[in-house]
Amino acid sequence: MNEDNLKSLWKNSSQKETISFNQYKIVSEMNDKMIEFEKSIKKRNMREIIAAIVVIIFFSIQTIRYELFLQKLGAGLAVLAAVFIIFKLLHIQNSKKPITLTGSIKEQLQHSKDYLLREQKLLKSVLFWYVLPLMVPLFIITIGSDYPLGIQIAYLVFILGVSIFVYYINHKAAKKLDTQLLELDDAIRGVE
Repeated sequence: MNEDNLKSLWKNSSQKETISFNQYKIVSEMNDKMIEFEKSIKKRNMREIIAAIVVIIFFSIQTIRYELFLQKLGAGLAVLAAVFIIFKLLHIQNSKKPITLTGSIKEQLQHSKDYLLREQKLLKSVLFWYVLPLMVPLFIITIGSDYPLGIQIAYLVFILGVSIFVYYINHKAAKKLDTQLLELDDAIRGVE
């Protein structure tokens, strides 16, 4: 081997190690972010499931206690809505495929991206699987009550305000995921 061949071999091996190190660094950083994200999702799901269980217990009791038909109907629908919310959260959580460590770096990054996209879709569709299923029964209970009209209107406005707030914070959280999705896209392109 002459000196030029050795220099070429040395330069090429150094680049491969740098590329390999950069890919490892990218995957390591993405993995750390995904672990933190998954922890926050698990905490959110646990909070929401506990809240739904409280709703189920409370409105099951109210279904028995209420005397007026519309209130009983609304309370029963609130129980069904809470069961649906639990089902939806558990379904999304259980549909997450485990990361295969034997897969390529690109496959692992794509897996993380798919998971983020599912969570983002869940956040963007919160109106249909969370807000409306709970808001409608509460409206029915309020309209079916024998409370004075002023109290009913105040309660309906309150329910609407809380619903808009929940919708807003979920859409805001969905937008925050755009940054992570862009980082994953860059990482995927970087390992191609």
